[in-house]
Amino acid sequence: MSYIVQNSILSSSPVPVSLESFDPAVSLDMREAFQLHIPSLFEPPNAGHLRLLAYLLFTNFRDENTGFPIVSREVVASLRGESKSAFQGRFRLDSTLESFESTSGLHLIKHKANYLKGQATTAAIQLPPHLEEMYRRCLTVERREVYLVSGKTASRRGRQQKHPPKLFSIDEDRPNAPVLQYLQSIPSNVFRQFYNNLHEARHFVLEHYAPKPEMSEADRRRMDQKQQGQLLAICALEDYFSVAPIYQQARNTERIYTQRYSLANLTAEVREIILRGTVSLDLNNAHLSIAAAIWDLPDLVRILDVQGSIWPSLLEDFGLSEEDKSKLKSLIYAVVYGMERRYLKALATRTFSRAFRDLFFEHSMISRLLDARDHQMERIRRDGGIRDAYGIFHSLSDVTKRGKDDTAARVRTLLSREVSSYEVMIMSAATELAKDKRDFRIVLWLHDGIYVHFSDKQEYWEARLRKAVNERAVALGIPTKIPGPDEE
Repeated sequence: MSYIVQNSILSSSPVPVSLESFDPAVSLDMREAFQLHIPSLFEPPNAGHLRLLAYLLFTNFRDENTGFPIVSREVVASLRGESKSAFQGRFRLDSTLESFESTSGLHLIKHKANYLKGQATTAAIQLPPHLEEMYRRCLTVERREVYLVSGKTASRRGRQQKHPPKLFSIDEDRPNAPVLQYLQSIPSNVFRQFYNNLHEARHFVLEHYAPKPEMSEADRRRMDQKQQGQLLAICALEDYFSVAPIYQQARNTERIYTQRYSLANLTAEVREIILRGTVSLDLNNAHLSIAAAIWDLPDLVRILDVQGSIWPSLLEDFGLSEEDKSKLKSLIYAVVYGMERRYLKALATRTFSRAFRDLFFEHSMISRLLDARDHQMERIRRDGGIRDAYGIFHSLSDVTKRGKDDTAARVRTLLSREVSSYEVMIMSAATELAKDKRDFRIVLWLHDGIYVHFSDKQEYWEARLRKAVNERAVALGIPTKIPGPDEE
């Protein structure tokens, strides 16, 4: 059985600053089994290759859409302590992966990046059955005694001390700086109360995300990957949960991302188990509402404003069930963020069916959304950039795309940046209210939503947070809001 590593690059999630210390804790039995089967990596220790092995198996740096690890030139160079070479364009990913295969005797299934399809480089490491079993067992138990790379003893307290939190510097000239400053100010002791919920979360994942015999082979594979991703995130949180999430600014977007260990990598169901006692406040249809407003789609604005959500009517129009909502949302947002029509058609067919694809492109709302999207992309080309929600102009020529001279990719990046800047501006009303308050803390930032822990006056402050965010959306003319308790 192979462990598949994939990634969608539709998001702008940043690359970790350094992975030179990446060294996950595992069971002693697992490390000894790997050492016996792959002695070339351990005797003498080949730190660069060992960290790559550890990364492919245990990384929690995952794409927010697919949940799979990012495998790129920057990441692999960082694992080997060669980030400078990657920055200068001198690091060769293919030869490094081939060297890993040659040294370890393990086979990697590799797929090159396709920027037009929104696909990053993918790799799959094939483990023999007994190592696969050891690896899976390590994800399902809390007993992790040694570090995989160094082999040193690893108690939980020692693991947390080995990986102290790193606060990233803040570019105070960027409009998202005040949000980041607030999030980095939350004291670590606010999070320690949630640690004991990790055990329950693991049991939930093992029971509810287990592939079922009645599922199709494709659905079993997807469920298996989902379960594995959630278990990996929980493993990381067991090491780091006594410290606050670490956030940082990212290139080409005002969105703020968590680094390395994060509740953001978990499904809403699992997050709610761990963050029991907090309140989740989320914007309705944030991206679609913003696009409708700034792309001049009054009919869609009116629907969103009156109905509050577009999803019930769309599901009904396409003959889909509530279980299909997440798949449909992914398809709609691929439209919003510029995926080419030919790839959208392929995605719609793969996700649902050829008959659905035809219905999707014939739907009046989808047709208008696509036309407005294309018009906006042409405007970006014509104007040479976009002016975001803060009035800042971002030029096409300034977009960083990993050294690629790809105008279409740069246009898509700015299309996303324009929409997400409004999202940040709306949600920043919450951190502006939260600043210097002790009655509540925002314990997790999820772009278009937050989790809040209240220590006093919950009803009062919850209403104030909703009011602040919703008034900001109204002022910007965006038909989105955080619904009240009676509207959810």
